[in-house]
Amino acid sequence: MKKVALLVFFVLCLASVIGGKLYWNHKIDRVKAASLAQSKQDSARLQGLSTDDSDQRSFEKKLAKLPESVKKAAEKANQKNGHVQIVMIGGKSEQELAAQLQQTFDNRFGESLFSVTVKTIDGLNSLNVMKKSADLLKPAQGSPDLVLYTPPIYADDRSVSTGDTQTVVRMIAEQLSKKYKHAAFFLNPPNYSSQLPYMNERIDELTDEADNQKISVVKYLSEWPKEAKRADVVAADGHTMNKSGQKIWLDSITKQWGLK
Repeated sequence: MKKVALLVFFVLCLASVIGGKLYWNHKIDRVKAASLAQSKQDSARLQGLSTDDSDQRSFEKKLAKLPESVKKAAEKANQKNGHVQIVMIGGKSEQELAAQLQQTFDNRFGESLFSVTVKTIDGLNSLNVMKKSADLLKPAQGSPDLVLYTPPIYADDRSVSTGDTQTVVRMIAEQLSKKYKHAAFFLNPPNYSSQLPYMNERIDELTDEADNQKISVVKYLSEWPKEAKRADVVAADGHTMNKSGQKIWLDSITKQWGLK
């Protein structure tokens, strides 16, 4: 009887030892698995952070040459899935330039960050534009972050003085600053004429006055052809940009704002 009891006791002890070992092996395997899973999660998270940091640095690099207020608007819009609103005010040339500028921004930043709205002033002189300026400054949605204004200087010829054209530029810039304090304003000077030298002098006076008033100017006229070659970049009227003229403007602003 004692032998049977001892045998049973021995079997129970052995089972307890084996069961305990199996239990702890199972526990250790679970801990190892959990640790490995956590390690993979941490690695993925760190990789994600590294990618996010890299993407952010790349994004900031693309913004580097944009006007400061536009840069801030782009950073904010990027965080909130919003849009940077750009308004181009001008005539027939600006209607076509706006579409090309939109495409350039899309190529650089994707199709949802920048929105270019064109406000046409065909048939208006500067004094007429001033009366409508409040509506012209507003994009289709939201408020403007950047306004590019091309004065209708050819419509002003023989009806509005150079001084009045300059005054309207300043007044629109001031109006924008008061109503939309964050927005940037740029004078986009009309391109030179191939037929009317005196109009080219007016354009130079316009840009010089803008510089004196500390108004930002799109600098593309330095790339415009000289003398007889000007006919190659405009339509038959002598001043509406053709495709070659549009390319000069777009290449210049692309370089100026780092859009490539």
